[in-house]
Amino acid sequence: MGISHPFPAQVTGAGDWPRKHPLLASLADPDRDSLLHRVVDAKRTNAGPVHWYPVFLQWCLPCGGASLAGGDAMTADEVRAACASSAWYGGLGGAALYNGRCVTSDQFGVPPGACGPRVSTAALRGDEHALAASKAALFAGGGSGLAAGAIPACSAWPVQLLLCGGAPCFEGHLTAELDARIAAGATTVLGVHPDHFYACLNLFLNSDSAHGLTSPGWNCEDPNRGRGAPVSCDAIPRNASSLARRVWRGADGAGDLDFAESNVWARDLEEGKQWVTMIDSVRKALNGFAADAGVEAYPSGALFKFYSQFRWLPAATLRGLGAALAAIFGAAFLFLGAGPGRRPTARRAAAAARVALVLAANVAAVVVAFAALLVHAGVLLNCFTAVTLVMSLGVAVEFLAHACHAQLAGAGGRRARAAAALEAYLPPVVDGACTTFLGFLALAFNDYLYIRVYYFNAYALMLASGLCVGAVTLPATLALAGAGDDEP
Repeated sequence: MGISHPFPAQVTGAGDWPRKHPLLASLADPDRDSLLHRVVDAKRTNAGPVHWYPVFLQWCLPCGGASLAGGDAMTADEVRAACASSAWYGGLGGAALYNGRCVTSDQFGVPPGACGPRVSTAALRGDEHALAASKAALFAGGGSGLAAGAIPACSAWPVQLLLCGGAPCFEGHLTAELDARIAAGATTVLGVHPDHFYACLNLFLNSDSAHGLTSPGWNCEDPNRGRGAPVSCDAIPRNASSLARRVWRGADGAGDLDFAESNVWARDLEEGKQWVTMIDSVRKALNGFAADAGVEAYPSGALFKFYSQFRWLPAATLRGLGAALAAIFGAAFLFLGAGPGRRPTARRAAAAARVALVLAANVAAVVVAFAALLVHAGVLLNCFTAVTLVMSLGVAVEFLAHACHAQLAGAGGRRARAAAALEAYLPPVVDGACTTFLGFLALAFNDYLYIRVYYFNAYALMLASGLCVGAVTLPATLALAGAGDDEP
């Protein structure tokens, strides 16, 4: 079984959340398109345990004991049945509009039962709710079973009922597909009136403790310093009467919610490629949501950031190795072809280029052998082993460069020069490998398995690769392709 780990899907400011909040998640219709559903539909993801927006939306549902004539004396089942049969609520969603947060036994309310419709300080006018006059008339006629004829401002309704300037508030602010489904009656999307969204959100922060389970990551105005310095909302005690917690909306108080996050679970992940698949899928989903809805959304989280390295690390490692190999070839060509006391000639340049190429090829052989041994030893590619791979190029030069220089500077045929270079430089190379090994031997006794595997084992395999190529492959290559009799 692979690991599962939560990561936040975050949205930033400039999102016009008063008119775009129905895009965050859904309560009435779980099949509709939203940010949460885009992420959950990505590969290897599941919904987190709690998302802040459905909690807020549930808090705002309009049908509860406080909105019915029976009041708080009604049981939850009686309230739910009344919502379904009500002449007012029945045609707008019925039991789907039932608000269990309004019952006085709900301990998340501050005080218990402090739901949105109960604590709302304003009512929706006729130019804000398409059926406001109908409810007033129904209540005035008597026998409606309603507690009042007004519609609390902090209540959630199908978005097509909410009006701004005589037109539907959310029209053109959701995705085109969602607008079409709403117009066709194919989906139900609930929302809070945009003109009251932030006032209701502030009431929610001060009158309800359930949002603390969702970790939305909100910033609030600092009660001591005002709007100029946002602080974590959790650092401010709740106070429903003074609204101590107020969502920070910029220094002028007129901006948008600057930040919010919701946890999503990554599931069944065992290998780096599975993380890459999940990361690519989630990013594609969020980028698509951002393009369709005009909001900024991105995934985050410590493990998400860590495993993002596997998205670019292989290519970056190959680029680093290629650049380092090119630098080795260039440096070797310059030093071999134009060393102290040597007069550059075309013949010497050609010989130096060939020997430098032999050096670069054998350095590459060290890296390939080292990488193969790492895989065999179960050492996986990550940012640390990538650095070690690039570092192995420099170590390989120490094993190989001296013999290459001796072969070019020697006399006789290629084989004779290669044999003389091997005889002269193999002992010091072996000596250097031994002293280097002793230098990091203490890592083998470290208490942390990671240190032993990814440092001691990796360094030991690096030395073995360099020594093997330096003692076997390089002399053979120099004997075949190194400088010959006719080359200075």
